[in-house]
Amino acid sequence: MNRKIAICIPLSKIFLKETLELYNNLDEKFNLSFMKNKLCRPHITLFGGSTNKLEKIKKELSKIKISETNRKIDYLGMGMFVNDKATFYLRFSSEKIFLEIRKKLITSTGSWFKIENILQNKMWIPKSSIIHNELSIKDKSFIKVLKFLNTWKFSKKNFLIEEITVIDFTEFEHELVSFKI
Repeated sequence: MNRKIAICIPLSKIFLKETLELYNNLDEKFNLSFMKNKLCRPHITLFGGSTNKLEKIKKELSKIKISETNRKIDYLGMGMFVNDKATFYLRFSSEKIFLEIRKKLITSTGSWFKIENILQNKMWIPKSSIIHNELSIKDKSFIKVLKFLNTWKFSKKNFLIEEITVIDFTEFEHELVSFKI
């Protein structure tokens, strides 16, 4: 069966807790709940596409191990893609480990029918969406949301990679499995 799959690094510990708190604040103050209502943890998508070889991909992922010294990811701030409906995101440092995992996934022979365009090498940036497809720059609340996000501070400026997850987004986004790395 063909499935749309994403390979992701979930946010962890304090950074995860504070991102979920941000989701709650966006919902309560501005009725922006798309990301909050997903059935998966906030994450950085490393790679994704269409496949019918999910078991092979999971087996490859279960073998990935990262040394303790290569697990730190730095938070760089917030960003935004402006379309009809804007996407706001948390931006992270582009660590060598991301590129190594992405290279392994890209070169896994015969595992992918199609790779998502935004996950191609030239387009990809390490980010975690916080608002997606809910807010237009024409909305009256747009500036208020910008001001609110500008005041949001995380108590830590980094987190450690602890696991890698497989998310199925064929019909709706949900976490299938997670591996400690």
